Amino acid sequence: MELKPDTAGEWRTVKLGDVAILDAGVNKDISRMGYGCLYVTVGDLYAGSKISTKSLGRIDVSEEEIERFRLVAGDIVFNKSSVKRDGIAYPNIFHNADEDVVFTGFAIRARCKLDVANSAFVLHALRSSQCRRWVINNSQSSALTNLNGRIARLLPFSLPVALKEQDAIAGVLSDMDALIESLEKLIAKKRDMKLGAMQMLLSGTTRLPGFTGAWRDGAVDDVAEINPESLGAGTLPGYEFKYISLEDVKNGSLNGWQNVTYKSAPSRARQKLKSGDVLMANVRPNLLGHLFHLSTDNNWVGSTGFSIIRCNVEKCDAAFLSQLIFSIIITRQIDVLTTGSNYPAISSSDVRRLRIPLPPLKEQQAIAGVLSGMDAEIDALEMRLAKTQDIKIGMAQLLLTGKTRLI
Repeated sequence: MELKPDTAGEWRTVKLGDVAILDAGVNKDISRMGYGCLYVTVGDLYAGSKISTKSLGRIDVSEEEIERFRLVAGDIVFNKSSVKRDGIAYPNIFHNADEDVVFTGFAIRARCKLDVANSAFVLHALRSSQCRRWVINNSQSSALTNLNGRIARLLPFSLPVALKEQDAIAGVLSDMDALIESLEKLIAKKRDMKLGAMQMLLSGTTRLPGFTGAWRDGAVDDVAEINPESLGAGTLPGYEFKYISLEDVKNGSLNGWQNVTYKSAPSRARQKLKSGDVLMANVRPNLLGHLFHLSTDNNWVGSTGFSIIRCNVEKCDAAFLSQLIFSIIITRQIDVLTTGSNYPAISSSDVRRLRIPLPPLKEQQAIAGVLSGMDAEIDALEMRLAKTQDIKIGMAQLLLTGKTRLI
């Protein structure tokens, strides 16, 4: 297809092969990796908004191969096979490097024809929901999902003929990507700070101002009840409640629940919950599927796959204990309990025996307040990130189809 770069205001439906030259990368024996030229592999395409040379490996290639498979600024690279169907042909862009970089034979390079297409615009187009659906629907599936160069060249998308309009759209969307990336980095930094604070405060290595009293060592069983209330056989069949399964909890967050009756509920739906209960996953506890339950409704029930920890309020602050559950103090003990097991799990008896540091109650509350404040800050940033990502998706849908024009 012939495009006219000087035609203002027009959009065309083009194929990737119309605006870019596609090539596969260099194939090498993995025994020849570890030295030589920087090398982009399939795994490097998924990290961040652009390919980072800081994390690249190296491979032994000839000068002729470097010349043939060298990446230059603006090259788009995507994988042509994937274990997951929705992971096929995920595109990323190469910016620059201080030395030569080549790319794997398991990827395809799209080098845009600069007189008709802005590579950043094409990258955003290839990441759009329309293009992703086309790629998934037109790839071949067996043990792996595959997309060859012949099919990739046929990938259709909308393109403004005027390079000026492509540049403007790419600039707006790239700015959104930069904002998203900065928020992700800030969240990662805040999480690292939280982990550091947990290690210092929960171990007593650092004390908060005004606290000097001695700490004691105890067990969870000393300060809390385990599995204090259960639904019995006499429960009415029509009793309605909200059921939390192991699958509903991830890294301290409740991602969903089921509204059920006792008659229709799974057999594991037996543990009655109260506000302030700590749910600790007994199955694969190393995945940290724990939860600090704060709902004041009395119609919540947890799976028997959790140990329900209910603190004695005169001895232990529930918020403090919930922070301990996620700390290295507890995770190290769990690692010892599950080492060598094909199916990592702990019992409620194991939970009772977990050793925990116990500062005076007021100091527990103060520590919990500091750490909970850090959690709230991270949660707010994650909400902002999610909102920004949603805005970016909406903008992309409008800008990449010409429904909203910048010029």
